[in-house]
Amino acid sequence: MALVCHDYQPRAAERGVLHTVVREHLEAFLQEAADRSDGTGLPPFVEQEFRDFLACGVLARGFARLRCESAPSSGWCRSPARGGDSARAAGGRG
Repeated sequence: MALVCHDYQPRAAERGVLHTVVREHLEAFLQEAADRSDGTGLPPFVEQEFRDFLACGVLARGFARLRCESAPSSGWCRSPARGGDSARAAGGRG
């Protein structure tokens, strides 16, 4: 099976509406959750999911430059989060 080379086109996640809302309000949301509970707030995995969402697809968080030997193109590939689990890093959408 031959490899097909494609240029990576970043999706500019940090410019999306959802990303902007989460980025601008995450800390206040987490504090509010802690204030409304016994001080523990949300489970740690929920907070981590929000933080992973903010990092997903942002090239400044890591990338690799790839060169295809069979084609004169090169591209960028984001670094998978969580030790290579790219499907998990994309919220289950690999």
